[in-house]
Amino acid sequence: MFDQPTDFVFGLGNGDTVTLRDANGNTVDEHVYTAHAAGVLARCPDGTGDVVDIATSTKGLRNACGNPVRINEIESDGGTPGDWVELVNPTDSAVDVSGVVVKDDDDAHAYAIPTGTTIVAGGYLVIEGADLGFGLGAGDAVRVFDGDLLVDSTSWGEGHAATTWGRCPDTTGVFGVTERATKGAANACAGEIAVSAWPGSPEVRVLDSAPTFLEDSSGLDVQETADGAVLWAVDNGEGRIFKLAVQADGSFATIPGWEAGKRVRFQKDAANPAAAGPDTEGITVDGDGLVYVASERDNSAKGVNLNTILEVDPEAAQGDLVAQQEWDLTSLLPAVGANLGMEAVQWVPDSALDGKLFDRNTGAAYDPTDYAGRGDGLFFVAVEDNGHVYAFALNDDGSATLVSEIAPGLAGVMALDYDSVLGVLWAVCDDGCQGRSAQITLNGTAQPGIAHFARPAGMPDINNEGFATAPASLAVNGQRPVWWFADGFASEALRTGTLPANVGGNPGGGNSGGGNPGANPGQTPPLPGTALTDGNRNGVTVNPSVASRGDRVTVSVGAERAGEGIAAWMYSDPVLLASGAASAAGTFTVTIPTDAPLGAHRIAIYTASGELVGWADIRITAGGALAATGAEAPTVGILLAIALLVAGAAAMRRRRHSA
Repeated sequence: MFDQPTDFVFGLGNGDTVTLRDANGNTVDEHVYTAHAAGVLARCPDGTGDVVDIATSTKGLRNACGNPVRINEIESDGGTPGDWVELVNPTDSAVDVSGVVVKDDDDAHAYAIPTGTTIVAGGYLVIEGADLGFGLGAGDAVRVFDGDLLVDSTSWGEGHAATTWGRCPDTTGVFGVTERATKGAANACAGEIAVSAWPGSPEVRVLDSAPTFLEDSSGLDVQETADGAVLWAVDNGEGRIFKLAVQADGSFATIPGWEAGKRVRFQKDAANPAAAGPDTEGITVDGDGLVYVASERDNSAKGVNLNTILEVDPEAAQGDLVAQQEWDLTSLLPAVGANLGMEAVQWVPDSALDGKLFDRNTGAAYDPTDYAGRGDGLFFVAVEDNGHVYAFALNDDGSATLVSEIAPGLAGVMALDYDSVLGVLWAVCDDGCQGRSAQITLNGTAQPGIAHFARPAGMPDINNEGFATAPASLAVNGQRPVWWFADGFASEALRTGTLPANVGGNPGGGNSGGGNPGANPGQTPPLPGTALTDGNRNGVTVNPSVASRGDRVTVSVGAERAGEGIAAWMYSDPVLLASGAASAAGTFTVTIPTDAPLGAHRIAIYTASGELVGWADIRITAGGALAATGAEAPTVGILLAIALLVAGAAAMRRRRHSA
């Protein structure tokens, strides 16, 4: 097993050969496959059997042969109502677990799951201690059998876990002590906050039931034009881009002249039409209608990482599009494997970044006047290897300046999209972290607000590498479409779902000013500070209630508001910093701004429609525990918004896209 991703410098294609050789070059083992696996290719039984397609990836662990059900969390001491075992279905379809047997470390203690028992895709099954018929002790084990085959097991030393014993990250990780018990739900791991449910529709719809795109689908971006909204898509195998007209229901139609798309090419290959071209992983459009693609390597040299952004005029020619300008960012980004580099690109206008993006060069909020000669926006790129997002000023002379770095809390980032309706940057992972996404709210500090969301319930856990949100102009009945683009599919690559609609503009279109802030309670304070009284606190709590600048505090609004869109404020002069969704537990973590005035303040929470949920007191001090000087009364003060920070983590894996 390789210790570092950089040991693996090539990709595995849709039909390839894997050969293992010893130090003398002798072939030790080899496997030839004709197409990507639906799950993963693995030996069953582990280590000795034939190589077969199984549903569950267990990187670095024993192969998941037999029934794919897995142990996920165990309560062995003082649970409610007692001991219990939680099983999880890690696949994207329902699993029949009838007859699966659960044991502890004693073979005489056995529980057979009743006939007709299934676990929904990604779902959980809790077996209570009373049903097991035996208890779980200190220094015990839980084992799961499919017939005589041991499919999963875990043990926990000499004592009981202080909380519960579970997989971290949820479903895919190794076992350890959890942050808290989450019976029948995703595990809460140390340093994590629960992932919220997808804030839009749980249903998604396939748009390309017939073969429409190539098999290496990657990035997406939406552009508003005088003729309607356009969805741009890119393929990484040929460097081909597609231009699609989209409607409010998410459906698309190919624009005349773009039926076969157009291939983007490096400047060096202008006279060589047979050149392999860039490995284009992401696409975006600026305010002038120019298209930019992000390439992590030259397809003629697949073993070399080459992180390059190429600019093309999409209407410059009917055939191939040779780059007008190129920016090589390889030396400005972390050194990674050839297939683990730049995965996405998104242009964001200065109007949405001024005073909100943290500038690493100045140590303060971004000021566009500090960066001359580079247009009127910045380009955000994502690196697969570390899951970080980087903001660059791309200069007219082909040079680039790194302005900011953001860690969204995902194991990998495959797609980026600026959502002008919410005023947030979306970072999206693929099936390496169960399709989770991070909603990044810029607040002018080095710690932007980050909220994590699960993929929609109806979305299979597939290799989605593209994501785009629609502007408010496509909203119908309070909903607007969003799109996902999956790698490795000749058809069923493009899917659509929804997100709630508010008023806003699209940074890639004519309205690049970030929308109408007066129409959204996340932009304009719904109430003056004097309207917050003891009678409308409504049970909102802040923990701790005394904090320093830059500290993180947890706000609780109640489990009944799980997943609900809210806005957080710190009164009294209104300045918006963040809005987002409550976690599955009705909580979220916010960061006190580093320039917050010392003294007494109040954190008030509002719904997306501007209704007050409730509020709580907080005191900002120079040292966290000591009283501050210059404190203001709770009914007066300076309002500073709070950055939403709901973090989750997931295991990373290498992509299975065509090499």
